[in-house]
Amino acid sequence: MPLFKLTERGSLTPSGAETLTKRVGVARDDGALIVPQVNARTLGRYQAVGRVCGLALVNRVTLGLPFARYFLCLVMGEAPTELPDLQRELAEEDPSLLSEAVFLSQVHTSHLTPHTSTYHTT
Repeated sequence: MPLFKLTERGSLTPSGAETLTKRVGVARDDGALIVPQVNARTLGRYQAVGRVCGLALVNRVTLGLPFARYFLCLVMGEAPTELPDLQRELAEEDPSLLSEAVFLSQVHTSHLTPHTSTYHTT
């Protein structure tokens, strides 16, 4: 399975755990995130990609396709936490989605609480 997939704009974003494991996570009674576990080999491949990207940054080398903006924000620890910010990120990556979902065009006053997901190796 490919580690990355293309967005509508042609930028790269990591494949989801469901894609990588070819299965869906199992619901739990304790309310934990429903994400399938990714094995150590796959995590190692992501670490190798991270090292290559780090070397490219240090050496000022461009590597093929750009990463999706929202992915880079997450990597840099600048994930959007409010709905308007999320809407802007969505519009940047795939503007067609905004016309299909009415709620995305409305600004809500509620704030989103960011959470972290941890992948466990098997």
